[in-house]
Amino acid sequence: AFILIIAAIASYGVLEWRLSQSAGLGTFINQSGRQRMLSQRISMLVLAISKAEQPNERAVTQQQLAQSIRLMRTSHATLAEDSRDSPLRRTLFFEPGDLDIRVEEHLDRAEQFIEVENSDEELQKNAAAFFDLKRINSLLSGLDSVVVAYELEDRRNYQNLRSTERATLFVILSTVALIFWFIARPLANLVTHTLESLETANHELMEFSYRISHDLKSPIVSALSVVGIARSQLESSDVEQAKVSTGLVQKSLEKVATTIADIVALLRSKRAEAPVEEVHLSELIDSAVDAVRHLDGFEMIEWDFDINANVSFATRPIYVRQTLENLLSNAIKYRNPETQPSTVGVEANIESDTLNLNVIDNGLGIAPEFHDQMFKMFQRFHPNVDEGTGLGLYLIAQNVRAVEGKIEYSLEQPGSRFSVEIPVSSVMSISNHEENSDR
Repeated sequence: AFILIIAAIASYGVLEWRLSQSAGLGTFINQSGRQRMLSQRISMLVLAISKAEQPNERAVTQQQLAQSIRLMRTSHATLAEDSRDSPLRRTLFFEPGDLDIRVEEHLDRAEQFIEVENSDEELQKNAAAFFDLKRINSLLSGLDSVVVAYELEDRRNYQNLRSTERATLFVILSTVALIFWFIARPLANLVTHTLESLETANHELMEFSYRISHDLKSPIVSALSVVGIARSQLESSDVEQAKVSTGLVQKSLEKVATTIADIVALLRSKRAEAPVEEVHLSELIDSAVDAVRHLDGFEMIEWDFDINANVSFATRPIYVRQTLENLLSNAIKYRNPETQPSTVGVEANIESDTLNLNVIDNGLGIAPEFHDQMFKMFQRFHPNVDEGTGLGLYLIAQNVRAVEGKIEYSLEQPGSRFSVEIPVSSVMSISNHEENSDR
C-alpha cells in the first residue's frame, strides 16, 4: 500500500507536468498561427504604403507596419528558441527548412518601406520586387508547417496526457482498494468482532450472574434449613437422624465448593496468560489420566490408547491439559451403567504442526437436539446422573479457543466422540523416549 501511495503521488506529478506541457503548447500554437497572419498583414501593409496617395495616410500605415514587424520578429525569436528542443520543428526553422532565414529576410524587406521618401514610381517598383509570389508562398508554407508541427505535438501530448490520466486513475483506485482491503477491511472486521465479543461477553455475564447466584444460594439455603432440622434432632437425642441431616448439609456444601471451583477455573481460563512450553505427548496423556484417577468409577473403565508417544511439541500446556482432563472426567462421570464394559479411548497424534486429539467413550452421549447448546454456559444434559454446574463443556471450549484450536462433537453408537485440533510448533521426534506401555 505504501508503494502504491508513492506511485500515486508520482503519477499525479507526471500528470501535472503533462498538463503544464499541454498549456505551453497551446500558447505556442497560438503564436505560430499568429505568425502566418502577421506575415499576410505585413504584405497587405506594404501594398497599402505603395498605393497611399496622402502623406498622412502613408505615415499611419508605416507605423502599423513597424508594429507588425516588431511583433512578428519577437514571436519568431520565441518560436525559434522553443523549436530547438523539437526535432521536427528544428528541421523546419533551421537546416534544411531555413524558415528562420526566410522570416528574417521577409521582415528585412518589409522594413525598407518604413520611413521612405521615394517617389510613387519607386515605391511601386519596390513593392513589385517585394511581392515575389514564390518567396511569399514558400514563407506561408513554412509557417503553416510550423503550425501543423505544433498541432501534431499537441495531439501527441494529449494522447500521453490521457494515458497518464488513466494510469494515475488506475493507481489511485488500486491504492484505495488495497488500503480498504489491508486496513479498512481488517479494521471493520476487528470492530465487528469486538462488538460481537462484547455482546457475547455481556450476555454471558448476565447469565453467569443469575445462574451463579442461584447455584450458590440454593444449596446454602438448603443447608441452613437442614442445619435447623439437625439441631432439633440433636436436642431430642435422635443422633442417627442428625447424622443423616449433617450428611445432607455436607452434600449441599460440596455442591457449593464445586460451583466455586468451577468459577475459579473459569476466571483463570479467561485471565491467565500461560507461557508456551515444550510438552511431551505421552507425558501429557499420563498426567491427564492421573488427574482423574480419584473419580468414582475410574476403576470400572477399560482404557484404549492410540498415541504417537515419541513426539514433543510447543504449546500452552495448561489449556491442553485441562481440556483433556475435563474430557476424560466427563467420559467417566457419564458412563452408561447398562453398557458393560465402560470404555474410554484416547487418540493423539501430530500432523502438519497440529495436535489431533480424540476422546471416544461408549457412555450416555448427548442427544442431537442439544448439540448447538453443548458448549454454552450452564448446560446440563444428564442432571439425574451428576449435579454439576453446567460449566464443564464451556470451560473445555474456552481452553481450546485460548490456544486457537477448535473442538467438534459427534454422537457415536453408542457414546460420544470429542475431536480437538490444536496448532502447535517445534514438533520433534524423540526416538530415545520409552513408550508408556503399562497403562
